[in-house]
Amino acid sequence: MDTKEPVQRLVLLVDDETMPSDLYVRALERVGFKVEQRFDPDEALAFVEKEGQNIKAIILDVMMPPGSYGNKRTEDGLTTGVLLYADLQQRCPYVPIFVTTNTANHATLQQFPQGPLLRIIQKIDYPPRALIKLVQEMIDKEDANDVE
Repeated sequence: MDTKEPVQRLVLLVDDETMPSDLYVRALERVGFKVEQRFDPDEALAFVEKEGQNIKAIILDVMMPPGSYGNKRTEDGLTTGVLLYADLQQRCPYVPIFVTTNTANHATLQQFPQGPLLRIIQKIDYPPRALIKLVQEMIDKEDANDVE
């Protein structure tokens, strides 16, 4: 008889705002994900250094305090997510990253390099249930690719 607990899929959520992040966390946990929430770039990168190999998906907000990136480099936090995305993608190249935003600043959004593991999502268009469905689909697709 196998008494092992099922392995939970780990999602890193990086957002300085607790709302709607708390909604995403509760919804993801409700369907069986383990969610680690970090509130700034430095916390996120420290977590990735320890647990990067276990992360199945990253949900990343665009605008947040700059942390060690500095205000000037991030345009006072407007592009913190762009810089953090590059660092996360370098450390976790095979992990889907979902960039969430409320901004309509197309110049900022165009700074993200296009790729198969990047999804840019307007928060208003993706309530928690829709985001979870997208996360599950991407993780399942990546898991299937790992098996092949």
